Amino acid sequence: MRKAFHIKSLNDDRLIEFCRKQPKPKLLYELYSRHLHIVKAVCWKMDRKKEFEDIWSEVFEKWVLQAQKQMPQNIGNWIYTVTKNHIIKKYWSKENYISIDEYEIEVVENIQWNDTSALAHLDAAMRQLKPTHRECLQWFYLEGLSYKAIAEKTLETENKIKSCLQNAKRNLLKILQSILKLEQ
Repeated sequence: MRKAFHIKSLNDDRLIEFCRKQPKPKLLYELYSRHLHIVKAVCWKMDRKKEFEDIWSEVFEKWVLQAQKQMPQNIGNWIYTVTKNHIIKKYWSKENYISIDEYEIEVVENIQWNDTSALAHLDAAMRQLKPTHRECLQWFYLEGLSYKAIAEKTLETENKIKSCLQNAKRNLLKILQSILKLEQ
C-alpha cells in the first residue's frame, strides 16, 4: 500500500527527487513557489516591482520547460539567474542603465538612449570581445546555460568557464564605458 503524503510537508530535496522522477505541474509549482522570494528580490533590485506578476509567470513557464528536460541542480541559483536575465533581455534597453550581473553602469544623464542605439552599443561592444568571451556571455546570459553545460560544450572545466565569464563581463564593461565616453 502506498503511503499518502502532503507535498507541503516535503523538504526541497525530497520534492526535487519527486520532480525528477515525474515533473508534474503541481509539484513543480510547489517547488517554484518556495523560491518566489528570489524572483521578488530580483524584481525589486532591478526596479521592476510593477511587472513582478508578469515576470513571475514568464519565469515559471521557463521553469516548467527546463524541469521537464532536466531538473536544475541548484534551483535557487537557477531561478535567480533566469529571472535576472529575463528582466535584462525584456526591459534593459528601456532604462537609464545597463545591468550586467552585479555591475550596474549608470549611463551619463544627458545621453538619451533609445532602443536601437542601446542595442547598437551593446552589439558593438560584444563584437570587440574575444570570440571565447563573446560565446560564453551569449551561452550564459542569453541562452541560460549553466557553468556545467558550457563546460561540457567547450570541453573546459567549470572553474575555467567562471573565470572566462568574469573576464568577459569586465572587458564588456570597459568597452561599453569607452563607447559612452566617445559619444559625449
